[in-house]
Amino acid sequence: MDPVWSSLPPYSPPLSVPPVHHTLALPSIIKTAGGPSPHPSLYAFDEHFALCYDAFPKGRKHLLLIPLSSPRTFEEMSASDLRLMSAIARLVCSQLRTSSDAIRPLAGFHAAPSLEPAHLHILPHGLVEGSRVKTVRHVVSFNSDFLVGVDDILTFIETGLGRGERVTVRMGAAKQ
Repeated sequence: MDPVWSSLPPYSPPLSVPPVHHTLALPSIIKTAGGPSPHPSLYAFDEHFALCYDAFPKGRKHLLLIPLSSPRTFEEMSASDLRLMSAIARLVCSQLRTSSDAIRPLAGFHAAPSLEPAHLHILPHGLVEGSRVKTVRHVVSFNSDFLVGVDDILTFIETGLGRGERVTVRMGAAKQ
């Protein structure tokens, strides 16, 4: 694993970002990784992944981990990429949390994402109600089976349960 994940910079999201349609936001951020002018929302990156600030954070700290290979969904990712994303998410959470944090960290993919490419939500302090948590949909999207953990996806893949099947989400519960 790249050393960049072991020593992250201070968490300091941009006060404003260049205007772009929300469907183009993530591609516009990751294409600047490694370039001379990184996007202000880019927090850290290596040759495989970009970590960026969520434009609409649902927690005190809210980051998105995006594979630079730009898979459209988490189903298009390899098990090795998912394992690495899980390890990076744990490192990020351990570095951004303090010993007084009582809320369990969250990390997962939305089962029915609204943006591409696929991205892992990382909330080191869990969901915190505030100015960006405005609707029941916001709460449900991070506090139900709609948020699928990386380890759950890996278990599904590695046990062979996913061969030829798709995970669907119905009424807030994950089913196969």
